[in-house]
Amino acid sequence: MMEKLLDVENVSISFLQYTKGLNQRDLKVITDLTLDISEGEILAVLGSSGSGKSLLAHAIFGILPENANLNGKIKYKGKELSQEDKEELSGKEIALIPQSVNFLDPLMKISDQAIGLTKSDEERKEKKLKQREIFDHYNLGEEVDDMYPFQLSGGMARRVLVSTALLSDPKLVVADEPTPGLDEKTVQETLNHFRHMKEDGVGVLLITHDIHAALEVADRIGIFYSGYVIEIAKKEDFSGEGENLLHPYTKSLYKALPANGFELVKGHQPLHGEIPNGCPFYDRCEMRFDRCANERPELLDLGEKKIRCFKYEGLSIEDIYNYDGSNDDLGIKESESVDLENEDSNLTVEEDSPISIDDVAVEGDSSISVDVAVEEDGA
Repeated sequence: MMEKLLDVENVSISFLQYTKGLNQRDLKVITDLTLDISEGEILAVLGSSGSGKSLLAHAIFGILPENANLNGKIKYKGKELSQEDKEELSGKEIALIPQSVNFLDPLMKISDQAIGLTKSDEERKEKKLKQREIFDHYNLGEEVDDMYPFQLSGGMARRVLVSTALLSDPKLVVADEPTPGLDEKTVQETLNHFRHMKEDGVGVLLITHDIHAALEVADRIGIFYSGYVIEIAKKEDFSGEGENLLHPYTKSLYKALPANGFELVKGHQPLHGEIPNGCPFYDRCEMRFDRCANERPELLDLGEKKIRCFKYEGLSIEDIYNYDGSNDDLGIKESESVDLENEDSNLTVEEDSPISIDDVAVEGDSSISVDVAVEEDGA
């Protein structure tokens, strides 16, 4: 049995902000986030841009801003991590592939910051050989070693970030949006490297809005919505008609893909500070209950799968898959459902033209963003 590497338990992240004058508010961005990763497993956290998923990576490495408040537990190999532990493990057993190229030092040559500090000339020579081997794998020629970050293209800078993270032979890799800006060939190489890490027993946390990349390499996929993990599903569940997916948002996300009919859901994802007291998906849900308006469902643990929805409360995974869809067995009074079927769609899709939804274009074989499940009101 593979050892569990990372355990994130009920983590919440908020920011203290000033509004008018000296008035303050505590803005919650992540609430009750729970997930785990074992050796040799790839877990993708899939969420739209701006949903706060990158803050999870910052929390793991202890690099949240000073005005951030972190609650909950982050454990590595069963031990709860202190700030000192995070700093000690960072860049060694746990490596980060950051989202922004601004993580590169603008005043250091690429090779020097990839290798980092060394204790002897012999150690530097060994690291230099390994650095060059990995850089060659990502088509970064020797001339890149003496470049500064401003001399790199966007794709080259991302390849440098991926390569640098792999120099320390980490046990856990946190990849925060590692594929944007890369051409299709390099994307495939990056995903293949994640596969190789998995084969070597490395755990990978892939934070992304690219559902294509997530479905291609992940073992499990956590769906992130308005600061909550609403479902953790197996990759195999994203198949057929999506009948094995549990949460209505996950189902709508899957059905919104062009290959699955491009069925869109009215409304938009609530912004931070606008999230209702109850279920964050309440206004858009076809299966909502009266209690969903004011009560927030807990994340139910079903083993490999997890779900945040009152519909499945008190049921086992066997009960769920044998469930006939009736609400009578659940003991919950259903409220009037949202009728999305008869809503007029203002979206027109022309053949051979890109589809722009929430600043995401879908054309040909390009990657699909999770934002494709959102049809803005009046769009």
